[in-house]
Amino acid sequence: MNQIREHRIQRRLTQSQLADETQLSLRTIQRVESSEDLPKGNTLKRLEEYFEVQFDDTPCRIDEVTLSKIKMINLSVLSFLFLPLLHIILPLVIWKRNSDNPSIRKMARIIVNFQLLWILLYVVLIVAAPFIQGGLGLETPLILIVMLALVLFNFITVILTAYSLSKKGRLPKLLTYQVQLI
Repeated sequence: MNQIREHRIQRRLTQSQLADETQLSLRTIQRVESSEDLPKGNTLKRLEEYFEVQFDDTPCRIDEVTLSKIKMINLSVLSFLFLPLLHIILPLVIWKRNSDNPSIRKMARIIVNFQLLWILLYVVLIVAAPFIQGGLGLETPLILIVMLALVLFNFITVILTAYSLSKKGRLPKLLTYQVQLI
């Protein structure tokens, strides 16, 4: 059941009463309750203030099978250590095979988006590193330091995500604040 609908029912409110209390339209409340996703911006802020809670960005009650598939998508990212770009292809394949599940679809999109941003940053910094090194007159090979730092950052992100999925059943905040590429 939708988190917002659960809170409304617990308070024994009709959709119309909730709309009046939050100064949102009845149509907005109906749309929010019929959606799998949380509302954005002002609508979410008003509902959180009214119910005095912070709504979780993941769908309620993820079953063990779904959680294990999300963990598999996350851990498949480690394939970047062996073959470049496989860390995007493998999660995409697993995601597409399970695209009928909204929880998997939503979390996989976040994981893949993060990897796309990471590879974009990686390429830009690898290309820029020799120019920066030459401009600063550094003798230490800056490109190796950049490569190592970015690989370590991605590795730590995957481990933190795996930990968060195991302990909390959701993605860490680090992955939820990002630009969506797909």
